[in-house]
Amino acid sequence: MLPVLTVHPGVLGQIRPPGTPGPGVGVPGAAVHPIADAHHSRGVATGQRFFCHGPTVLGRAPRRARSPGRRCRQRGPVLGWGQKPAEGGPLVPDFRHSARARRQSWFGVKRHVKNALSRPAVHRVLRLVAPRLSADRRGRLPAPASVSEVRGHVTGGEYVLLGPDRCEIAKELYWGSGYRPEPADAFALEVAVALTRPAHTFFDVGAYTGVFTVAVSAANSDLRSHAFEIVPAVSAALVANVARNDISDRVQVHQVGLGDPAMTMRVPGGDNGSALPSFYSADMDFADGDQVGFTSLDEFTEEVQGPVVLKVDIEGGEAAMLAHGQKFLARHRPDMLCEVLEGTDVAELEAMLVPHGLRFYRVHEDHVVPYQHLEPLNTYRDWVLTTKGPQELTALGIPVAGDR
Repeated sequence: MLPVLTVHPGVLGQIRPPGTPGPGVGVPGAAVHPIADAHHSRGVATGQRFFCHGPTVLGRAPRRARSPGRRCRQRGPVLGWGQKPAEGGPLVPDFRHSARARRQSWFGVKRHVKNALSRPAVHRVLRLVAPRLSADRRGRLPAPASVSEVRGHVTGGEYVLLGPDRCEIAKELYWGSGYRPEPADAFALEVAVALTRPAHTFFDVGAYTGVFTVAVSAANSDLRSHAFEIVPAVSAALVANVARNDISDRVQVHQVGLGDPAMTMRVPGGDNGSALPSFYSADMDFADGDQVGFTSLDEFTEEVQGPVVLKVDIEGGEAAMLAHGQKFLARHRPDMLCEVLEGTDVAELEAMLVPHGLRFYRVHEDHVVPYQHLEPLNTYRDWVLTTKGPQELTALGIPVAGDR
């Protein structure tokens, strides 16, 4: 049985020492239990691993990155790659001080520019300019600081996301009038809703602030969901969105990633940038932050009831999740909506998917296309992995184009 850490309603982010009794709310007798130190896969850090249960748990998960973080020279008190530690400790690189991270923050200017553009007078000008921009560029514009939440729409339901001033997805919904501006992204959400309509359990792996979790829950009131997110500030936003949509009794937010249960990693708080980070991944190193762990998909094999649907967005972590989820796949044969990026070892993924009878469909703007093999493209990153044939997907409301 995995140890658990339950964060009760209204008690976000508090971690009690091992053996300390809980506050007497939520799950009876819940407490924090340590697991023996486990080494990071690259030997960078050690620490405790925690696993969270409960309807309003603070969860954390590594997030999106277009490529693995480069180990670049760092500034300030954080050690650069190749520098000697002050007191003889190990070398610890930090992605936040890499050239790529500095470019992403516009070398520290982005936050201030965003704040200026979100002011009412300037925002009125943006509203006039926005219709002339492409969907991708329009979705990147800041939302006004005065807007605290936005309403999203999917087939069969509506949902709410909080904080468009900080949440990238909520900001997209603001500019897209309740829909994601990129057609392929909007359709991927509809695909998840269609797949979960007959399902009992949903796994949102790499949940960010929970747009998939709240959307599928809005469309299926009987669905039970597990959302995985390990960046602290993002987790707090995820928990808040679950509560705002009144689905805390149907959603468990987990403070671990899914992958190799022997792995741990350091994850920074994530609340210092211009937006909640959506690009942290298990391939990145950080010199400080919370020590968090991973659990295997197989751990849930007996716990959940099928049919099961997974949404997976954990760049670089898909192979590890599947390698430690073969028992789960054999038992449940879930439908999956999975991001597969260029550069992925697709032969490795296919070797773990094909034995379970899973077929491959690439997600486009308004349909899916069946393929014999996974063929990653930067323009269309999402795939439906399922045992279902074209006619079965069509019956669910997912249009299927010709075979490739």
